[in-house]
Amino acid sequence: MINWLKSKRRIIIAAVSIVIVLLTVSRTYAYLSTSTQTKENKFDYGIVNVTVKESFDDKTDIRKTDWVKKQVQVKNDSLSGVLKVAPIYVRVQLVSNWVDDESNVLAVDTESIVRYHLKENTGWEKGPDGYYYYTKVLEKDEVSPILLEGVSIGEEDRGQLPEKGRLVIYVLAEGIQSTHQAVEEAWGMSVGENEVLRIK
Repeated sequence: MINWLKSKRRIIIAAVSIVIVLLTVSRTYAYLSTSTQTKENKFDYGIVNVTVKESFDDKTDIRKTDWVKKQVQVKNDSLSGVLKVAPIYVRVQLVSNWVDDESNVLAVDTESIVRYHLKENTGWEKGPDGYYYYTKVLEKDEVSPILLEGVSIGEEDRGQLPEKGRLVIYVLAEGIQSTHQAVEEAWGMSVGENEVLRIK
């Protein structure tokens, strides 16, 4: 009988303890759900944006001249936000095609015959991947030095060109925030002294 009373007493104590815990949890939850206000955090991320600035002579027929002017620069049009990504590095890829009057690409191997006349000592370097890298940081609204001054096709190669159509040079520019990690992960390049890009 004494054992039965002891076990009954333990059951009552356990039941009372469970009730107390449940009441405490429900009161705490009720308090938090009625007293705690949610606050929306808005983060304004910076946006990397580049614009290609070109000056070229589209009236000159490259089949009849030694050289056609086509100057290329890149402008940092990034929008800075909380993350302040406005300073960037830029790279450019030059792609040539021969197109007809409707801008359809024709089967002409322009990549092997077009010569790019690059401006020297401006901070632009050609990488092993075919891109041209501006090795310095480009600040917000800053315009890079001139990369390309003009294009030409050698006299011996002009005979391969169709009588109709024209040469088109596409300038494909990219920008990336000027952090060492971003440059290494995305482009496989490293940053050296004075934030100068090292072309591998």
